[in-house]
Amino acid sequence: MIRAMFALVAGTLAFAAGACSATWAQDTARPAGLRIGMLGAGPAIEGASAIERAYAQALGMPVTVFAAPDFPTLIEAQVRSDIDYAIYSASAYAVAWKLCGCIEPLVAPSGRDGASGVKAVLIRRKGASGPGTSTVSSGPRDDVGVLSLWGAEEASAPTSGASTSEAEKAFLAGETQELVGWVVDRAVGGPDLASGTLGRLTAAGLDPQEVEIAWRSDTLRFGPHAVRKDLPGDLKTRLRNFLVELRPSEPDLYEYLEAERQGGFVRVSPDDYMPAVALVEAIRKR
Repeated sequence: MIRAMFALVAGTLAFAAGACSATWAQDTARPAGLRIGMLGAGPAIEGASAIERAYAQALGMPVTVFAAPDFPTLIEAQVRSDIDYAIYSASAYAVAWKLCGCIEPLVAPSGRDGASGVKAVLIRRKGASGPGTSTVSSGPRDDVGVLSLWGAEEASAPTSGASTSEAEKAFLAGETQELVGWVVDRAVGGPDLASGTLGRLTAAGLDPQEVEIAWRSDTLRFGPHAVRKDLPGDLKTRLRNFLVELRPSEPDLYEYLEAERQGGFVRVSPDDYMPAVALVEAIRKR
């Protein structure tokens, strides 16, 4: 997935330096106001009108929401300066940052339980090691799946791909001795070992005492709302404050922006996504 993203937006590298050098205020050809890019299956984003009105009221300027069919399209649009603001997964943000270096994260969603991201984990049956141990990668096709690729390098045998359910069934049946999965990580309290893959395995009858966590990755933060660096500083401050206060003040609008993680937006910095950047670079070099 990461290599595909790079390949699909490779053409942006030729003009990325120029796109990043023109400041937001100097771009006289751009439409007035703020341009927001979001993933959407069709030409329209659910709640787009409400999003535009709320942002416009908070910022005092016109706001337009654009739909992108996939992350490569969203990345290319922001690198080209066709949009000012994009909502990314962590790995998509990292690809955009590697291509241009012209973006920065403002906020990211959190879970009601304080979850801030995920960790890949290598789950191993106690006493299992060495040749003959089979490993199956597990995880949905998003940032968790990307982390699982990283975790597979720590396994004691080559990994075989499988769907999440197939991988977990094979592990529960004793057909494999290792499983690359994931757990939720919290900003306070650390990883929740009863969540994610481990939680599902335990619910399916696995005795937690029979396994160990042989390896865990750095935390991959939930994907950020990222803006171009050349936006005026006061505009970035107003955007960040608006988003941090959004969940308690306008919960319905918050759900249009983040339907899954209902703990509200929290401030983030580029340093929070350095593990994602390192992971993307490692996968790209394979």
